[in-house]
Amino acid sequence: MPLVRDDDVVRIELRKQGEWVEVKRRLSYRDIIELMFGVMSGMKADRSVDARNAVKAAEFATLDLAIKAWSFPEPVTPESIRTLTAARLNALKERLNELSWPESR
Repeated sequence: MPLVRDDDVVRIELRKQGEWVEVKRRLSYRDIIELMFGVMSGMKADRSVDARNAVKAAEFATLDLAIKAWSFPEPVTPESIRTLTAARLNALKERLNELSWPESR
């Protein structure tokens, strides 16, 4: 039975020399459920969804689950992930999309 471990990571080199981020190679079922809860956090009490907040919540929920280490001096925390520059964040999201995590293998 294959298990997904948090320490099974792949290193993504960012555009600036020496900058990198290590992310989970694959998502577990638990990770996928947590991502769904991240999206649901953008829902209102009447079950309607503010699309802008839902997309933002889903993006950061994904990054919070995926990022395990990086070359920056600050520790990896949800707060520090949210303070990355737009250029670094966009480069990272682009590379994560290229990984296209398989659901099961």
